[in-house]
Amino acid sequence: MSKKRGFSIVEVVISLTIIILVSFSALTIVLSSTNKRVEAINKTEGQNFASDILECFKASNGFSDFQNNVYFALGETAENTNWETKTDEEGKIKWTLDKEGCYTYEKDGRYKAKITLYKNNGRQAIAIIVMKNKSEITLPDIKFDDKNFIFIVEENPVEEKDIIISFTYTKGGGLWV
Repeated sequence: MSKKRGFSIVEVVISLTIIILVSFSALTIVLSSTNKRVEAINKTEGQNFASDILECFKASNGFSDFQNNVYFALGETAENTNWETKTDEEGKIKWTLDKEGCYTYEKDGRYKAKITLYKNNGRQAIAIIVMKNKSEITLPDIKFDDKNFIFIVEENPVEEKDIIISFTYTKGGGLWV
């Protein structure tokens, strides 16, 4: 008598089902960790951007000096210093000058920032907010009360989880987070 060797079709189907379930679980874990990694990279880049802008502001002696410092820090050339609209190589808008001393910046779909230069009790000051770059998020308006302290207008609510970093700095007065 010959003995049959091999697996039945039921055993093969059950083993394939188990392999698929384990593979799907592993893929879910890998994709989740990849998304968290990208989010962490974008957050770090946004924080570094804010830090670079702050250092440019500290080193500047005036409005145009600040612009030149920012161009240098971001690796831009100062040949075309039209700050009203600055585009990258693909034609996407990177910098926009909303009004005197109020800039918006977008980094490759990773984060967006609003930078406002103003006077606080006669001293030069800067306000920076960097946020995740999601299409449904718009940068808040930055306005000042009669004492020139910064606040974010509530007409344009922003969730705390979408803010990467925000602070103000006054020359001679220090940092306020």
